[in-house]
Amino acid sequence: MLLFNQRVLLSLLQQLACDIGNNTSKKLGWMMDLVVVIKPTDGIITMYIRPIFEQVYSIR
Repeated sequence: MLLFNQRVLLSLLQQLACDIGNNTSKKLGWMMDLVVVIKPTDGIITMYIRPIFEQVYSIR
């Protein structure tokens, strides 16, 4: 399994959400996998996690 830093994982989550209308089921699966491995307490992403999660949540 490849290990990515938390910024990369958070950015990937955001990018997948921005275009959720295409290949929705596949992207939702990837997004669920990402949410499990993102560590919100990681100091590198602490200040970004809430705004990005709120943005992802608001995309429908």
